[in-house]
Amino acid sequence: MIKISLFPYFVIELVCVVLYISKYGILNFFGEVFLSGIFGFFLVLSYGFSNFYSKFENLNLKNVFGSMGLVVGGFLLMVPGILSDIFAVFIISVSLILKLISYLQTPTHEECYTKEDYKDDVIDVEIIDETKRG
Repeated sequence: MIKISLFPYFVIELVCVVLYISKYGILNFFGEVFLSGIFGFFLVLSYGFSNFYSKFENLNLKNVFGSMGLVVGGFLLMVPGILSDIFAVFIISVSLILKLISYLQTPTHEECYTKEDYKDDVIDVEIIDETKRG
């Protein structure tokens, strides 16, 4: 059942690989597969599930798809092939856009507090300098 459903993907992937090799050469193809695999490996390591769990307190749709999209894109970059790399670049770009939007929408530390909040935190203290007179 899985073999039948993945067959069209493998055919399209094979066509893309043949077109890439005929245009750029086989060494460029191996270089592209090697570099995309390394980049995907670093994406999975740096934006893996640990980053997802660190953002758990601010759980929203943009954080989930931003972090998980980078991991899925990294896995797709590690798969050798041209079509998987095209999908990976698309997923990574959408994830980065979602992460940028969520970063721009989070309030900064200064925006969280107003002047009324600071009035409650102020403690008046009188400092008396007592120096010993000899």
